[in-house]
Amino acid sequence: MNSIKNRLAKLESIIFTETEPLRIARFIVEPGIDPIGYSFGDIKIIREPRESIEALHQRCFDSANWTEVTSRHIFNPLVENA
Repeated sequence: MNSIKNRLAKLESIIFTETEPLRIARFIVEPGIDPIGYSFGDIKIIREPRESIEALHQRCFDSANWTEVTSRHIFNPLVENA
């Protein structure tokens, strides 16, 4: 019984700190496809000339409307019509 009281006291003494909201970005990637941009919701982000995929992903991430709580966005590739 004393062990349980000690554990409970230890748990109660932990101070929970505020953390940054969790932001999850998922990019749909299709093998062999070089996207001209990505869309999410009603927003389309077009890839700039000579822009790397990593820079495009970062621009998409920065353009998303993130809430103060945990949120997730799924980015779908835009491809040219063949």
